[in-house]
Amino acid sequence: MDVPKPLPTLSPRALFRYGVVSEVLTAEVRGVVRREAVRQVAARVHLGLELF
Repeated sequence: MDVPKPLPTLSPRALFRYGVVSEVLTAEVRGVVRREAVRQVAARVHLGLELF
C-alpha cells in the first residue's frame, strides 16, 4: 500500500491573494465590470494584510 504524499502548504500571502482574486471574480459573475470590481475590493479592509 502506497503512503499518500502530504499536501503542499501554501503561504499566507498566496492564500490572501487567492481570497482577493476570488472577491473580484465573484463581483464579475454578478455583473460588475472588472475595473469597478477591482476598485470595490481594493477599497475594503482586508483582514490579515498586516501579516505582510
